[in-house]
Order: sequence, then C-alpha cells, then structure tokens
Amino acid sequence: MRRTQQIKTPDKIIEFLGRENRIYPARNTMGYSVSALLGCPRKAFFQKTRTSFEKIDLTQVEDNIWRTTRGNFLHQITQAYSWNELEGKYTVSINGEDIPVFGRLDCYDPEEKNIIEFKTMDNVSKSTSEGLLPFDSHIKQIQIYGTIFENIIPVEKLTIVYLDMNDVVSFEIQKEDMSNWIISKVTAIENAIKSKEMPDGQVNSFCKLCNYQTTCSNNKNGIEKPLSVLEARRR
Repeated sequence: MRRTQQIKTPDKIIEFLGRENRIYPARNTMGYSVSALLGCPRKAFFQKTRTSFEKIDLTQVEDNIWRTTRGNFLHQITQAYSWNELEGKYTVSINGEDIPVFGRLDCYDPEEKNIIEFKTMDNVSKSTSEGLLPFDSHIKQIQIYGTIFENIIPVEKLTIVYLDMNDVVSFEIQKEDMSNWIISKVTAIENAIKSKEMPDGQVNSFCKLCNYQTTCSNNKNGIEKPLSVLEARRR
C-alpha cells in the first residue's frame, strides 16, 4: 500500500500567492483608495503617516492568501467586456485642501452604462439561499464607485456578481449619492492625522493579512495581539 505524507506548501508557491495578493501596503500618501475608506481607519492612518510595516510570514496565513488570490484569477472574467480595470479620481475639499479619492472598476459595460463589480467567495448558492447576499459592505462599495465615476462615464446601473468555483449569482444595486459618506470618512482620518491621535481599529478577518499588527496591538482599541508570526520588521 502506497504511503504519503503531507508536507508544507513549497515556498515559491506561497511567495507567488503573496505577490498576487498585493500583500504589502500601498504607499499612496496623496489620497485614499475606496478600499482604504471602506476598511480599517487605523490601517489608513498607518499608511498615510508612513508607519513602519511588518513582513508577514506567509506560511502562517496561506489559507487566507489562497482564498483572496483565487479571486484575482476568477476576475479574469472581466475580459468578457471591452472596458475593464478602469481608474477614476474624485476630489473632496477638507479643511481647504483638495484630497483625491481613487477608485478602480472591475469592469464597465458601455452599452448598458453598467458598473460591474466581481466578488469571489465560498458557497455562493448557500449564502444566497440564506439571504446573506449581497453584503452591505459590497453594496456600499459599488455605490461609492457610482458616485466617483458618474462624472467620468455615464452610469445608469450597478451590478454585483458573486462567483465561486461552481456558481455565478448577480444582483442589481440601487444607485445612491455617497458624496457625504466619502467626505465624512476622509475628514475623520485627516483630522486624526492632524491631531496625531490614532483612530480606533476595525477588527475583522483581514487583520491576519495586515502589515501593522504589532503596532496596532500595542495601542488600545485595536487587535489584542498579532494574529500571525512576523518574519521581520521593515524600518
């Protein structure tokens, strides 16, 4: 009888998944991405203030990076449309300063004037039958895209498409002006930077892939302890 033994995933595969998952934080100090505004305000604070970040030991979170990187592969479905990965900029005035907010669309259908956002997850059919989809955060995200891009391209429809390895489920989302929400989020982070008062952390499942875990856990109202082993600290 043949005997096999489970081994660790080869290092080069893990490194590849980390690169595909953009595991290191962006250094855009000139403005904010939509994902930064939707995510943890403390992480956005760290990025804007150029806080030293840590290199994650990817072997400790390989399940997480595979799930998120898998989404990048499935996103190749955007090639079904001639317009994909469209970038846009939306400017807000905070304390007399113009601050850009950047958005990037998964894809846009010019015939339907439809912004389409793809989301990958496990058990799409089950989540749909249980009434969990579409997620509130995903609705807010595509509504923000609608606000950012409606002065750049015609926008009449918003669509979220959920995919897993077996199913595709789509939802049409109502348009909503998110201008005040954007201004409120940017103002809160900018005021925190100006006052040098770190905002509260938003603890969630993405903390395992965050490069600021130790710094966050050493300050109140963040994660209690680092959730992954850290190889080194980049200074």
